[in-house]
Amino acid sequence: MVLLSGFFIAHHVLLMSDQITVIDNALDEKDYKQLEYAIRSHEFPWYFGPSLNFNGDNSSLIDSSSRAANKSDNHFFHELFTIEDGIKNHFTRDLLFPAIKSIGVQVPFRVKANCNILTSNPRSDLAYHIDNPFKGTKTSILYFDDCNGYTLFKDSQKKVTSKRNRLVTFPSNTYHTGVPQTDTQRRILVNINYI
Repeated sequence: MVLLSGFFIAHHVLLMSDQITVIDNALDEKDYKQLEYAIRSHEFPWYFGPSLNFNGDNSSLIDSSSRAANKSDNHFFHELFTIEDGIKNHFTRDLLFPAIKSIGVQVPFRVKANCNILTSNPRSDLAYHIDNPFKGTKTSILYFDDCNGYTLFKDSQKKVTSKRNRLVTFPSNTYHTGVPQTDTQRRILVNINYI
Protein backbone atom coordinates (compact mmCIF):
# COMPACT_ATOMS: atom_id res chain seq x y z
CA MET A 1 0.00 0.00 0.00
CA VAL A 2 1.19 3.51 -0.80
CA LEU A 3 0.06 6.66 0.97
CA LEU A 4 -0.54 9.34 -1.64
CA SER A 5 -2.10 12.65 -0.64
CA GLY A 6 -4.17 11.09 2.12
CA PHE A 7 -5.44 8.05 0.22
CA PHE A 8 -4.26 4.47 0.56
CA ILE A 9 -3.77 3.04 -2.90
CA ALA A 10 -2.48 -0.40 -3.89
CA HIS A 11 -0.09 0.42 -6.73
CA HIS A 12 3.32 -0.23 -8.07
CA VAL A 13 5.24 3.05 -7.69
CA LEU A 14 8.38 3.69 -9.71
CA LEU A 15 10.34 6.72 -8.53
CA MET A 16 12.23 8.04 -11.54
CA SER A 17 13.62 11.04 -9.67
CA ASP A 18 12.67 13.25 -6.78
CA GLN A 19 10.53 15.21 -9.25
CA ILE A 20 9.04 12.49 -11.49
CA THR A 21 6.87 9.70 -10.11
CA VAL A 22 5.36 6.85 -12.12
CA ILE A 23 2.51 4.74 -10.73
CA ASP A 24 1.30 1.61 -12.50
CA ASN A 25 -2.32 0.56 -11.96
CA ALA A 26 -2.96 4.11 -10.74
CA LEU A 27 -6.75 3.96 -10.72
CA ASP A 28 -9.08 1.34 -9.33
CA GLU A 29 -9.68 -1.13 -12.18
CA LYS A 30 -13.44 -0.55 -12.22
CA ASP A 31 -13.03 3.25 -12.42
CA TYR A 32 -10.31 2.89 -15.04
CA LYS A 33 -12.40 0.58 -17.25
CA GLN A 34 -15.29 3.05 -17.19
CA LEU A 35 -12.97 5.86 -18.27
CA GLU A 36 -11.34 3.68 -20.90
CA TYR A 37 -14.67 2.58 -22.38
CA ALA A 38 -15.93 6.17 -22.57
CA ILE A 39 -12.77 7.75 -24.02
CA ARG A 40 -12.43 4.99 -26.66
CA SER A 41 -16.10 5.21 -27.63
CA HIS A 42 -16.96 6.33 -31.16
CA GLU A 43 -19.15 8.94 -29.45
CA PHE A 44 -16.23 10.65 -27.68
CA PRO A 45 -15.49 13.83 -29.67
CA TRP A 46 -11.94 14.54 -30.82
CA TYR A 47 -10.81 17.85 -32.33
CA PHE A 48 -7.90 18.39 -34.67
CA GLY A 49 -4.92 20.15 -33.12
CA PRO A 50 -2.08 21.49 -35.22
CA SER A 51 1.53 21.45 -34.09
CA LEU A 52 2.69 23.47 -31.12
CA ASN A 53 2.35 27.13 -31.97
CA PHE A 54 5.63 28.92 -31.48
CA ASN A 55 4.19 32.38 -32.15
CA GLY A 56 0.91 32.11 -30.26
CA ASP A 57 -0.15 33.05 -26.76
CA ASN A 58 1.64 30.06 -25.26
CA SER A 59 4.99 30.65 -26.95
CA SER A 60 6.62 31.38 -23.58
CA LEU A 61 5.86 27.79 -22.52
CA ILE A 62 7.71 26.22 -25.44
CA ASP A 63 11.43 25.62 -25.75
CA SER A 64 11.98 26.39 -29.42
CA SER A 65 15.76 26.04 -29.20
CA SER A 66 15.61 22.38 -30.21
CA ARG A 67 13.85 22.86 -33.53
CA ALA A 68 11.55 24.88 -35.73
CA ALA A 69 7.82 24.26 -35.86
CA ASN A 70 6.78 21.48 -38.18
CA LYS A 71 3.31 21.26 -39.62
CA SER A 72 3.36 17.45 -39.47
CA ASP A 73 3.27 17.34 -35.66
CA ASN A 74 -0.49 17.13 -35.43
CA HIS A 75 -2.77 15.40 -32.97
CA PHE A 76 -6.37 15.25 -31.80
CA PHE A 77 -7.49 16.65 -28.47
CA HIS A 78 -10.50 17.36 -26.29
CA GLU A 79 -10.31 20.03 -23.62
CA LEU A 80 -12.31 18.54 -20.76
CA PHE A 81 -12.02 21.24 -18.12
CA THR A 82 -10.53 24.68 -17.55
CA ILE A 83 -10.76 26.80 -14.45
CA GLU A 84 -12.27 29.58 -16.60
CA ASP A 85 -14.93 27.49 -18.37
CA GLY A 86 -15.58 24.75 -15.83
CA ILE A 87 -16.60 21.16 -16.61
CA LYS A 88 -17.39 20.75 -20.28
CA ASN A 89 -19.07 17.33 -20.45
CA HIS A 90 -20.51 14.40 -18.53
CA PHE A 91 -17.34 12.32 -19.05
CA THR A 92 -15.41 14.77 -16.89
CA ARG A 93 -18.13 15.30 -14.28
CA ASP A 94 -19.38 11.72 -13.87
CA LEU A 95 -16.28 9.60 -14.53
CA LEU A 96 -13.00 11.48 -14.60
CA PHE A 97 -13.27 13.81 -11.61
CA PRO A 98 -14.42 11.12 -9.15
CA ALA A 99 -11.61 8.82 -10.35
CA ILE A 100 -8.77 11.37 -10.17
CA LYS A 101 -9.63 12.37 -6.61
CA SER A 102 -8.30 8.96 -5.59
CA ILE A 103 -4.84 9.89 -6.89
CA GLY A 104 -4.67 13.16 -4.98
CA VAL A 105 -6.05 15.63 -7.53
CA GLN A 106 -8.13 18.02 -5.48
CA VAL A 107 -8.01 21.37 -7.33
CA PRO A 108 -7.57 20.89 -11.08
CA PHE A 109 -7.30 23.95 -13.31
CA ARG A 110 -6.94 22.31 -16.72
CA VAL A 111 -7.70 18.82 -17.98
CA LYS A 112 -7.16 17.79 -21.60
CA ALA A 113 -7.34 14.48 -23.49
CA ASN A 114 -4.84 13.89 -26.31
CA CYS A 115 -4.88 11.32 -29.08
CA ASN A 116 -1.90 10.63 -31.33
CA ILE A 117 -2.46 8.59 -34.45
CA LEU A 118 -0.07 5.97 -35.79
CA THR A 119 3.11 7.40 -37.28
CA SER A 120 5.75 5.49 -39.17
CA ASN A 121 8.59 7.90 -38.47
CA PRO A 122 8.45 10.00 -35.28
CA ARG A 123 10.54 13.16 -35.26
CA SER A 124 13.89 13.20 -33.53
CA ASP A 125 14.07 17.01 -33.13
CA LEU A 126 11.35 17.36 -30.53
CA ALA A 127 9.72 20.52 -29.20
CA TYR A 128 9.71 20.50 -25.43
CA HIS A 129 7.13 22.48 -23.49
CA ILE A 130 5.95 23.16 -19.97
CA ASP A 131 2.28 22.98 -19.02
CA ASN A 132 2.49 26.18 -16.97
CA PRO A 133 5.22 28.24 -15.31
CA PHE A 134 3.77 28.39 -11.78
CA LYS A 135 5.71 26.80 -8.92
CA GLY A 136 3.79 24.39 -6.74
CA THR A 137 1.55 23.12 -9.55
CA LYS A 138 1.66 19.56 -10.81
CA THR A 139 0.94 17.71 -14.01
CA SER A 140 -0.25 14.12 -14.09
CA ILE A 141 -0.60 12.15 -17.31
CA LEU A 142 -2.82 9.07 -17.35
CA TYR A 143 -2.18 6.69 -20.26
CA PHE A 144 -4.81 4.51 -21.94
CA ASP A 145 -2.64 2.40 -24.28
CA ASP A 146 0.19 -0.09 -24.17
CA CYS A 147 2.41 1.15 -26.98
CA ASN A 148 5.92 2.38 -27.77
CA GLY A 149 4.94 6.06 -27.59
CA TYR A 150 6.29 7.88 -24.57
CA THR A 151 6.74 11.10 -22.63
CA LEU A 152 10.32 12.39 -22.69
CA PHE A 153 11.72 14.81 -20.10
CA LYS A 154 14.23 17.31 -21.43
CA ASP A 155 16.72 17.72 -18.59
CA SER A 156 16.96 14.12 -17.44
CA GLN A 157 16.16 12.50 -20.81
CA LYS A 158 13.98 10.06 -18.83
CA LYS A 159 11.31 8.26 -20.85
CA VAL A 160 7.95 7.17 -19.52
CA THR A 161 6.44 4.67 -21.94
CA SER A 162 2.70 4.63 -22.48
CA LYS A 163 1.10 1.82 -20.52
CA ARG A 164 -2.54 1.21 -19.74
CA ASN A 165 -3.52 2.78 -16.36
CA ARG A 166 -0.03 4.24 -15.82
CA LEU A 167 0.22 7.69 -14.25
CA VAL A 168 3.26 9.95 -14.37
CA THR A 169 3.35 13.02 -12.12
CA PHE A 170 5.83 15.90 -12.21
CA PRO A 171 6.04 19.66 -11.57
CA SER A 172 4.12 21.53 -14.28
CA ASN A 173 7.13 23.72 -15.06
CA THR A 174 9.19 20.69 -16.18
CA TYR A 175 10.06 20.66 -19.88
CA HIS A 176 8.72 17.52 -21.56
CA THR A 177 7.33 16.29 -24.86
CA GLY A 178 5.20 13.47 -26.18
CA VAL A 179 6.63 11.06 -28.74
CA PRO A 180 4.01 9.36 -30.94
CA GLN A 181 3.79 5.62 -31.26
CA THR A 182 4.68 3.45 -34.26
CA ASP A 183 2.99 0.22 -33.15
CA THR A 184 -0.68 1.01 -32.42
CA GLN A 185 -3.42 2.91 -34.26
CA ARG A 186 -3.76 5.50 -31.53
CA ARG A 187 -2.23 6.65 -28.26
CA ILE A 188 -4.67 8.24 -25.83
CA LEU A 189 -3.84 10.05 -22.64
CA VAL A 190 -5.37 12.56 -20.25
CA ASN A 191 -3.23 15.48 -19.07
CA ILE A 192 -4.26 16.95 -15.70
CA ASN A 193 -2.87 20.25 -14.35
CA TYR A 194 -3.60 20.90 -10.69
CA ILE A 195 -2.53 22.26 -7.34
